[in-house]
Amino acid sequence: MEKQKVKLYVKKEASEPWADRGVNRLQFRREKEGAKGACRILMRTSIGKAVINANLYDNMSVTFAEQKDKKDGSMKKTGVILTIFNACENSEKQIVLLKLGSQEAVEELHGLIAVSYTHLRAHETREDLGLRLVGGKKKGGGGGGGGGGG
Repeated sequence: MEKQKVKLYVKKEASEPWADRGVNRLQFRREKEGAKGACRILMRTSIGKAVINANLYDNMSVTFAEQKDKKDGSMKKTGVILTIFNACENSEKQIVLLKLGSQEAVEELHGLIAVSYTHLRAHETREDLGLRLVGGKKKGGGGGGGGGGG
């Protein structure tokens, strides 16, 4: 699977309340020309309208959104917060909150955004990015290729 469903919230200033923009599909894209293979994030509604189209950039601030668990009182990672310059909004600065269903998915998304703009492996395809985001495995292939690093 290439796309991940994510709950989107946006605001222009930190002091503003979050505006709910619904559940959308998140994709990572690599530019083929120009910006030396730079990555961007793209979100589309269910009817295909782009709501986020933003490049990932150097020193991009990516933080976890946390919420207290009602059962045990512990803090759970529910999403990531980042600042983007959204081409769908005349390249205006937006603070976005991307909420996912599990802590594992949140941590994976945080890691992908934090390193994607420059450290994306040269051989990685959009399918690979999508599979990493949803924790899937590539069909066929076999072999000990992957290599994780940390």
